Amino acid sequence: MKKIFLLLTAVITLVSMCACNSDSHNHSYDSGTVITDATCGNKKTVMYSCTGCEHTYTKSYTVVHDWKKANCTEPKTCSICKEEDGEALGHSYEENVCEFCKFVSTVDVELPVISDTENVEIKNYVNGEETSSFAITAISQRYETSNNDAVKLIVTVSGKKLSDTTSDLANTTSTLVYKLYDEAGYVVYSGTYTTPHLNVGEEFEHKEFSISNLIQGAKYRLVLTDYYTTK
Repeated sequence: MKKIFLLLTAVITLVSMCACNSDSHNHSYDSGTVITDATCGNKKTVMYSCTGCEHTYTKSYTVVHDWKKANCTEPKTCSICKEEDGEALGHSYEENVCEFCKFVSTVDVELPVISDTENVEIKNYVNGEETSSFAITAISQRYETSNNDAVKLIVTVSGKKLSDTTSDLANTTSTLVYKLYDEAGYVVYSGTYTTPHLNVGEEFEHKEFSISNLIQGAKYRLVLTDYYTTK
């Protein structure tokens, strides 16, 4: 009988040592289960459970904003409630590439066809009479973008004076007209470019003119012409 009593005592002691309570066991809790969820500024309740026994407890927290920093296109935003604070930073361009997010700003401009065998001839007139002419022998383009996303088109042209009615040489300037059309066929910009003083047969190279405030991603068509020609 005494042996049985001692055996039972040992079993009870062992069970007591293994039992999970605040006196004999250090609880190890999980990451918690949300019982009552809430948005920012309100309280949510979370229940934590011991991984070694059935002990649980609950705790309430006031939910605070989890802010995501503003970037080029989005303002400072809470990842929980999506509340926004302030404004997007906007792109910061080096020519047409944002130095922060590397966004490439572009417009699509169709240039006149110019090759070694095909030039664009521009004629000048006074009182309806042709006075001189020259050819655009090369044309290229590049872009610059400002921080408000407006795109500037820079056009570089080279050319050669072909004729002048004043004399065979006539050191005079010539003028071309440039027009920029949108996809609907409307002229959205027009301007003039005056060449350097040239004798007949002389050339000019890498002269620039620019067109500002083009719309991001839009398509355009550039036409080089003169005052009397309708394109």
